[in-house]
Order: sequence, then structure tokens, then C-alpha cells
Amino acid sequence: MWGFYSRQVQKSSSVLIQLGGAYQNLMVGMRSTNSQLRKRAANMVSLAANVDEVTAQQALELSQGRIREAIVMLKKNIGLQDAERLLALHHNRVRDALED
Repeated sequence: MWGFYSRQVQKSSSVLIQLGGAYQNLMVGMRSTNSQLRKRAANMVSLAANVDEVTAQQALELSQGRIREAIVMLKKNIGLQDAERLLALHHNRVRDALED
């Protein structure tokens, strides 16, 4: 029985990664719809971009709460429009956008 659930988790994790919803073991596709999730999003951006949480929160405000865009903005030192363009070009995959 546990084998079935394990396979399902592996499949869903694989799909999440392929769709660009995960980066460095973080769920960057998450929507921060309440204060708890906004704190979690700031922590994720801070970890992924190697910045302090205040800087991460500022990037999240500029990116309208979108984690992927905030990470790309900080890691590439670019603006929101350039981050959106890079992510669109790479099908919302943060890793691919950062390698560009």
C-alpha cells in the first residue's frame, strides 16, 4: 500500500519540477495568499537568492508576490519585466532562466 503512495508522490514531484514549480527543493509556484504564506514566500526567496529577508520581501512586493520572478530579479540583478521575459522564454523554469 505504501508503495502506491510513494509512486504517486514521486510522479507528482516530477510533474512539479517539469512545470517549473520547484527550484532548489522549494515550491516556487506557490501563491502567497495570506500572511503565513507571505512569510514562507519571503523565506524561500531569501534562501534561493541568498539574500536577507528584508531584501526578499522587497523583491516580492515588486514582483506582486510572485516567487519565481523575485528570485530571478535578485539573482540576475534585473527588473520585473526582464525577469518575466526570461521566465516566459524558459517556460517558467527558474533554473533555466538563471542559466540564460
